[in-house]
Amino acid sequence: MIIRKQLKVYAFLLCGLFVAAGLILWNGSRDFTGGAVGTGAQSAKKITDIIADKADQVIEFDGDASDIQWSCANALGQIQVGYFYQLDGKAILDDTKNLKHIEIEFDVTEMMANAASLSEKLQGPGFFQTTTYPTSKFFSTSISNSPRAGDPEGTSHVVEANFQLRDVTKSITIPVSVKFEEGKFSLVSTFKLNRKDYGVVHPVAFEDKGIHEDVLLNLSIQVDASSDGTNSGNQTATLLEGVDLGPRFTEEIPITLSQFEMIKVPGDSFKGIADFYLGQCEVKWDAFDYWALCQDISEKQAVLARNKLLRPSAPHDLQAIYRGWGRKDQPVIGVSRKSAELYCQWLSEQTGKPYRLPTSQEWMHAFELGGQTELSEKEKIAWYLNNTLDDEGFYNRAMKVGT
Repeated sequence: MIIRKQLKVYAFLLCGLFVAAGLILWNGSRDFTGGAVGTGAQSAKKITDIIADKADQVIEFDGDASDIQWSCANALGQIQVGYFYQLDGKAILDDTKNLKHIEIEFDVTEMMANAASLSEKLQGPGFFQTTTYPTSKFFSTSISNSPRAGDPEGTSHVVEANFQLRDVTKSITIPVSVKFEEGKFSLVSTFKLNRKDYGVVHPVAFEDKGIHEDVLLNLSIQVDASSDGTNSGNQTATLLEGVDLGPRFTEEIPITLSQFEMIKVPGDSFKGIADFYLGQCEVKWDAFDYWALCQDISEKQAVLARNKLLRPSAPHDLQAIYRGWGRKDQPVIGVSRKSAELYCQWLSEQTGKPYRLPTSQEWMHAFELGGQTELSEKEKIAWYLNNTLDDEGFYNRAMKVGT
């Protein structure tokens, strides 16, 4: 019996190794880049100073005018996305509006991934080591306005450039689409790099095998070259402190059109509680998801928000978040207090009213005013263990809001 058990264990382990190996091999053969053009990295070229002629137009840009997105994949097929946020650069166009030169300097310490924990890891040992190599540079060495066979449709130029990352500089060649019409300049390029050409590897060799060698880069620069660089600034919502909105009111989140009911709770001066409004029901997913899934902002802003503003990381499986019970009219469950507080902060910004979580004293006060019911009548007012069987056979589950 012992021998058979051991054989079963060995067989199980061996099967697991084959599965792991299969994942690694699949990772090596699967192209998540959509067939993007490779750069053909070679030895760096000699750089000569670029001097703009009087007839040339110099267009300067920064991180606000640029979307430089990177993405990579692991052996499970999960794709991670991130951006470079701080950069400076310029493009030079000749008198015929052809691209003559482009250069970009990245602040790699401001390279962020979808999750803050991954951003920290990528900036550490074995990867980009940003404390030692804080900047990266892209500097064109020659430019042709004749697309090659196999270049993407819309390619207007082929740029050869020295690209420095960490302590490695390679000459790469990428397809570029350049347009300059009515004072608006755009430059777009999609290409893939082999991270190992630049010494970017996981510090644990076995784990490195589970990461695709290719990194996909999407470069998009949009500049209004006719603008004077001024803008009207952001409008800040005014909080309506102390405004009486009646015994109840309906709130609508403008950006989502989601609505919820608020009820006025009379305060108690003896307890030191002022009047306040309390949600009639729990917060529903349709009001919460827009913030939690960063649907109110661009993908680039979402990555920044997850790193800097503690917005939740994007879940791999939304159905798991909803517990299989669906989203429509369901209450938000399984979130941290911090997420709830940050949501209230966002809600305040969206509506112009000072939303926050109730204190335990305020909640108990509201319960004492309107929630006291004979225990024998609990079936009429609450869902609990014995009455939460639904049509699909779920026990002890979250039920629809307001039921």
